[in-house]
Amino acid sequence: MGRKIAGASVCIAAIAGVALLAFSPTGCTCVSAVDQLSFTSGASAPGALLSASGLEAGLNRTLHGTPATALSDPLSGDNCRQAAPDRVVCRVPVQTSPMLEHGFNVTYHTAEGRIRRVSVARAVWLRD
Repeated sequence: MGRKIAGASVCIAAIAGVALLAFSPTGCTCVSAVDQLSFTSGASAPGALLSASGLEAGLNRTLHGTPATALSDPLSGDNCRQAAPDRVVCRVPVQTSPMLEHGFNVTYHTAEGRIRRVSVARAVWLRD
């Protein structure tokens, strides 16, 4: 009788283990816009939030001279707009509340199809 109970409990444990593994949600491997911005600027630690001047210096160092077509990657996202023929402005939210978003306005200045300069400023804007 003891062996039957032990066998049944092992069987139930195995079924529960398989069910747990089979139906567990997968972890998100998503990278936030802020982490992508920090990484592009040269920060190596995920979640390291740099100052606006630190981000600007890093982005100028890494993006200067690259083709402006690079602005179509995930770094730019849906929050970018063409402000002028030679300028693209992207909003990168860091904190959000029901009414406001706090983050960075990243402006890419281009000439002859290449990024010439990047400027970064802290910003607060109303949520859409």
